[in-house]
Amino acid sequence: MAELVRWSIVVAPERLEEAYAALLDAFPDGIAEIAVDGGVEVSGYLPPGEEPPAVLGLRAEPVADGWRDAWRAFHGPVEIAGTWVRPPWLDEPADALLLEPGYAFGTGSHPTTRSVGLLLRDEPPGSLLDLGCGSGLLSILAAAWGHGPIRAWDLDPHAVEATRANLARNGFAQVEVRHADALAEPLPAADVVLANIERRVVEALLARDGLPDRVIVSGVRAEDDLALDGWAVEREIVDDGWRTLLLTR
Repeated sequence: MAELVRWSIVVAPERLEEAYAALLDAFPDGIAEIAVDGGVEVSGYLPPGEEPPAVLGLRAEPVADGWRDAWRAFHGPVEIAGTWVRPPWLDEPADALLLEPGYAFGTGSHPTTRSVGLLLRDEPPGSLLDLGCGSGLLSILAAAWGHGPIRAWDLDPHAVEATRANLARNGFAQVEVRHADALAEPLPAADVVLANIERRVVEALLARDGLPDRVIVSGVRAEDDLALDGWAVEREIVDDGWRTLLLTR
């Protein structure tokens, strides 16, 4: 019996956010997306015997033996705002930051991650709060670029574990990492907040108290509106259909 079953569906790009919202409930450990003919294929993994709700209309396929190592072939070095990031099983570039994604979102290849990095690179060093930290890549970049103190939060325990391990791997274990809800808990003071998360969560975050006057947000499709009551767009990057914004009050 296969160790995992892959459940997937192809959706039109304009329905990607809707698919994410539905699939995150079914696959709390994370989902993946791949551009295919006719749209975007989104998928998640479950052990044999477990099934997502039938209403989602997903198709199932067993995951072949060796899947735990085969995925590594798809991850290589990535350059973000002049800084190279590579997985630890590769040797070059020798001076690159190291990132082991594990089960958490964030290898550096997604356009939202690259764009947040580009905007962050131009920010003066200061205190930073990384909400929805995933694999910890943005916190690692911030530490490498001189920001501090840095706090990284995520609701996913896999992400918290991956972020701590990756920070330690790069010598930045001083970053405070917490399993925390950015929409419910009081936010610590920071010069800038990063939020590379889903659009509805971004909107809820922007409506709450405790944010600084500078926030970098992403996870927003280019064709989607974003409620920005009280916020102005200082800079915007659109990359492969995704919007990333530097917002100021």
